[in-house]
Amino acid sequence: MMGINRKFLIALGIAILAATGCKKEESVQTPVNNDPEVNTVLLIEPVNNGQVNTYTPVIRWDSFSGANSYTVHVSTDANFITPGILDTSVTETQITIPAGRLQTNIYYYWKVRADQGSGNFTSYSETRRFTVILAPPPPPVLLLPLNNSVDQPFLPFFDWEDSPSAETYRLQVSINSSFIPVLLDSANISGSQLQSPYFYFNTGTNYFWKVNASNSNGLSTGEWSETFSFRTVEGLRPSSISGRVRFAETNFINPPFRYIVGAYEINNWPPVNILSDYADTLVIQQVNNEFIADYIIRNVPNGSYHITVYAQTRSISNDVLHKSVFGCDTARVIYSNCPLSNPGTVTINNGNGIGNINMLSWADSLKTIF
Repeated sequence: MMGINRKFLIALGIAILAATGCKKEESVQTPVNNDPEVNTVLLIEPVNNGQVNTYTPVIRWDSFSGANSYTVHVSTDANFITPGILDTSVTETQITIPAGRLQTNIYYYWKVRADQGSGNFTSYSETRRFTVILAPPPPPVLLLPLNNSVDQPFLPFFDWEDSPSAETYRLQVSINSSFIPVLLDSANISGSQLQSPYFYFNTGTNYFWKVNASNSNGLSTGEWSETFSFRTVEGLRPSSISGRVRFAETNFINPPFRYIVGAYEINNWPPVNILSDYADTLVIQQVNNEFIADYIIRNVPNGSYHITVYAQTRSISNDVLHKSVFGCDTARVIYSNCPLSNPGTVTINNGNGIGNINMLSWADSLKTIF
């Protein structure tokens, strides 16, 4: 019995020692080597995949013991095969990339090695990359039109001070200080001024305007400027031809015909079977014993025009019956050569509106001029 107990205790001891050894093996971990690679320059900034907010950033690295100078490479090519942005040697541990070398939204790769003299160089450092994302420009300072100014032209000239680091500007104009809705929204303006286009602004109207500035291809946009307001000069609607039509009799053509005042470019004359270049549909009213209609043809470009009153069906576009010609009124071609050879001409210059282009017109289809 004692022999059996001795054997049992020996076996038990061996088992305990084996189990204890296994636990020690499981707790062992392989150390991680965080030490920098030997014989390379350590880069400081820009950090890898970082952003710089200037076209002339400073790149820095640690000094290397025994280095006489450093070779610096900056390129858009991660393999540094194509010609680089910068390929030079310096004795300092930093260098400023010269102006005109970098652009926004492009990855630039860089690395450095140390020259230890006698043709001995360290290995190149790690390769890092960075992009240029400029800080947003400050809000522009508005100049013209002056705030709260009046009697401004209906083709206003907008001017503001240059905003530092700005590459483009955006101008918004509205008839409301809330800019809802926006009347004119002009982006990607390369300079700090804009001549307003035609057909946006009216006379005798209050407007509000503001500008912001952007760089980095629009990725960095600054705050809006303060809002300025101005009022345009009183007068006729710009780029318009307006007047009154009186009808010589009351034998109107029934629907689907409608009466229209049209402006024809002079090279589209005579207007037989040709629709007008610009037009306004008449709303005819009876005032006392007379039938009249006021009209305004809008957004007419600079140029010279002949004006007619014509009846047109809604279903057939070229079924046009001319009832009056400005300058000849109701003179029919079968009796007069005036509509062909000597019609009146209306000329718009510099977007100024033309008024009092009044005409006497037939209503009867049997008294068609053309």
